[in-house]
Amino acid sequence: MKPVDLKSIDTYIPTVIKDKDLFYSIEKRIPRIFVEVADHFINTYDKYLQVKYADKPLTDEQLKEANDEAKDIYEKTIEYSKEPTVNCPFKPINDDYLDAYIWNERLKKLNEDKVATYLNTPFLFTECYMYRRLMVPFFKSKYFKDYDVFIQIKQDGIIKSRQFAINIIEYVANVQSRINDKKSTDEQEFETFLHLALWGNHFDLSGINIETVMANYKLIDEKKKSKIISDSTKEIYEYFKSSPDNNHMITFILDNAGYELLGDLCFIETLYQTDLLNENSKIIFHCKPYSWFVSDVVLDHDFTWLLKYLENEFESDVVKRIAKRWSNFLQNKNWELRTHAFWNTPFKFSEMGDEALDLYNELTKSDVVFICGDLNYRKLINDLLWNPYTTFEEAILEFKPTNLVSIRTVKSRPIVNLKNDFKLPEIDWSFKDWTKKVYW
Repeated sequence: MKPVDLKSIDTYIPTVIKDKDLFYSIEKRIPRIFVEVADHFINTYDKYLQVKYADKPLTDEQLKEANDEAKDIYEKTIEYSKEPTVNCPFKPINDDYLDAYIWNERLKKLNEDKVATYLNTPFLFTECYMYRRLMVPFFKSKYFKDYDVFIQIKQDGIIKSRQFAINIIEYVANVQSRINDKKSTDEQEFETFLHLALWGNHFDLSGINIETVMANYKLIDEKKKSKIISDSTKEIYEYFKSSPDNNHMITFILDNAGYELLGDLCFIETLYQTDLLNENSKIIFHCKPYSWFVSDVVLDHDFTWLLKYLENEFESDVVKRIAKRWSNFLQNKNWELRTHAFWNTPFKFSEMGDEALDLYNELTKSDVVFICGDLNYRKLINDLLWNPYTTFEEAILEFKPTNLVSIRTVKSRPIVNLKNDFKLPEIDWSFKDWTKKVYW
């Protein structure tokens, strides 16, 4: 396919300095997250060391070395939080993690025409760079290389939404009985749980107070249907219903851990119970390789932690049974967790063929790829301010490995695929209170 000349498209790529809301996010919101990370780390790292080295405790000399590293990580994180406020030039990623070279090559390219800084660079790059830079002192350390800086907030997110976890699992467990009792149809159940997966994206822990969201959240809320401004639910259902068989390979490019991930799993469970998907089908979940944008699912612990928490910390027999069933899918390789360095870069999906051909080729093997969350959506449509009535097919440019489904609540301006007779609603784009603006 011939590459599209972006200069010919009637849009622009937002830079931080030109947009007061983006400016607020880079200068205030994300630096505040860095300070919270630093404070949490310095107050809890000793517990992390106790757990990590429980089988072979550190010697006094090693403990001193770890304490010195922790102090250095704290100081560096505070230092990094201040860089955007003085519009520093971007600095090289000077650790030895496998993607450092990728980042530094992109930095060289950005600096070809001018000195790239936090505020004169497209927002997508700046935002991604900040979360990557956050990891530098951890990756350079000896004792904290695999420390997930956001693990506590992610686990607290599902713990605080415990009752809603019970409600959604017990509701999905009865899909088949509702259909058998003629209280529902497979299409209605499909729609219900696809929409629940959609609204689960509201639980973005980098910008909300989980208690506030829970106080106003309903599991089944018919009023929310009118808030869906681009909806292909029927077409997606028809794809599964009309398939010659129900044995598929499906990929989920995951977004947030906690309740959103739980919503994704309940949607998959609905596919099983409505017989739209055979239980021997292959489902691949792509996670992030390391801490990213606060609440993103990180490989190796967020997914498995959720299943263990559901199975061991709930009294509900239904919750335990469903969690055990999902764990068995993992053990039997019907479900598989994967990751790729591409996910933690500023690359847009249209660049995947050039920057991560192996990943692109992998996705071509799936029948459907579900792409979850706002950041993935922005990357999918190239973080451009398209005319909102631009088709989805046009906005994704060269990225067309297979059938794609994007599940996203609106947290940023890029929007496409609206019908011509639909008037875009007034949306509060301020980053100061996301609970007011992600109801679309």
